Amino acid sequence: MGDYRANHCHETSHCIPCWVRYASCLDRVDGLNPWPDLEWKPFFVECYRERTVFQGVCDKSAVFSPLTRACETPYSIPRQNGGWRPSCEERRDGVYPDEYGRCDIYYVCKGEIFTGFFRCERPEIFNPISGECDNPEKVPYPCGDLELPNVCQEKNDGYYLDIFGRCTHYMECKSGELAGVSMCPSGVFNPESRRCDLSQNVIKPCGNLSNPCVFKDDGFFANREKDCIEYFQCERGFMVAKFKCPENTVYNDVTNKCDDVSNTPPPCGIAPECEDKEDGFYPALNKGMQFYYECKNNTFVMYKQCEEDHGGLVFSPTQRNCDFPKQLCLDLHLGPEIC
Repeated sequence: MGDYRANHCHETSHCIPCWVRYASCLDRVDGLNPWPDLEWKPFFVECYRERTVFQGVCDKSAVFSPLTRACETPYSIPRQNGGWRPSCEERRDGVYPDEYGRCDIYYVCKGEIFTGFFRCERPEIFNPISGECDNPEKVPYPCGDLELPNVCQEKNDGYYLDIFGRCTHYMECKSGELAGVSMCPSGVFNPESRRCDLSQNVIKPCGNLSNPCVFKDDGFFANREKDCIEYFQCERGFMVAKFKCPENTVYNDVTNKCDDVSNTPPPCGIAPECEDKEDGFYPALNKGMQFYYECKNNTFVMYKQCEEDHGGLVFSPTQRNCDFPKQLCLDLHLGPEIC
């Protein structure tokens, strides 16, 4: 660009600089390139031997992709770059419905790679339950006429990510029933804040942050990055919602509820360590002689208290059951002369 003095500003206040009017091809490969500093915009430049030979603008509703070096529609542009193409990163292999309301369109993820959009033949539309094209009367709402299964059973009131993995959709649950399915006016649904948000603030595959659910079974899990005071719900490899425990409690993965740290096993709590211990009962001397705890599958289960109606008032570490004080004394000292 410095070679063309005719296009330079010559000490005039109304001159638009050369780099604004003309795209530079310095250090650019031959062919089409994005306009410098205007990536993912409609503008592009054609270069030859680091010289600008053509400047162009994409057709309406298209932008120039530096990945394909061509004008692309929003459906061809990855979401993280401002487009509408879904991401398969940290998404399980499978077939998924279109995220922007096209009921006859679906896409396939394989090996975390987006393999393309596909269209059902009319009059069929995509059925996200079966993963196949189907008649509208067999396809669930909002695309078809079939009523959705009760996906809100045992869920607290609130908003949840769509069960079929549509990042732009979310469900509302009320009193254990599905109150409706909605689509974000812009952006994607954030299961952590439980509102629509920018993808840069959302976990994968809907956003850019790491997905803790991709390899987990369905269920609730403590968020150990937040000292277990938070927990999240996983369904089909997606985080559908995140919750926070009441003050002074942490999430207990064993009991599946918020609990006191003393009742919660490590790493979230300070309950006794059960690793390498046989299944069974052990004395909880830190709580008193009447208490014991249970280990199962190398995991702390819970504290328990001996009662008169259930064997005795104290726990015998030798017999590993509840008994009465005199018998405990005999067990410990192996003779009646002390007891």
